Amino acid sequence: PSDLSGQPSKASPADAQEQAQPARSDSETSSESEGEESEDGEDDEIEEVPTEGEAGGTRKLELFKLGAKCCSVLAQFVGGRKALLRPRLDIDQRVRLEHCRKHLQWAGDLTTIWHFALSDLSEEVAWTTLCTYFVSRQRVGLAELKGGVVYIVPPDDSFISELGLPASVKSLKGSLLGLQV
Repeated sequence: PSDLSGQPSKASPADAQEQAQPARSDSETSSESEGEESEDGEDDEIEEVPTEGEAGGTRKLELFKLGAKCCSVLAQFVGGRKALLRPRLDIDQRVRLEHCRKHLQWAGDLTTIWHFALSDLSEEVAWTTLCTYFVSRQRVGLAELKGGVVYIVPPDDSFISELGLPASVKSLKGSLLGLQV
């Protein structure tokens, strides 16, 4: 770098450190915030969930509904754009299938598809209650993220059909679908 006079300037240690850091995409930087904490006081870390072929292809996540813990799930990347997830998803809203479908159509290839499988059988009642609730209301859950959302879709054939998803997403029958846009 040069100063305003056109003479080479000395790089500060901060400049050297910045140049040594790899460039990040907007999606990585918009999703990360230093020093932020979640509502429960824990660090709000972002974890990359490995793809199927990688070691340990699943990560444990906690699903919360309206601030109360619902259940723990194992998140497995199914397809679409590689993305990051926080270890806690807060389902604070529910939306109509039509709204979700339109958002998926708009997002196209920017969508990430996850399977969320129940990780603790002792939470099966809460899991089933969540799925039944969404099906009975003909709604999907919505967890807002910085720079995006995750739609939580129950394992129901009519939902998958209505959303125009390929049959391959049914491959892990019984899993919630996480559609990240």
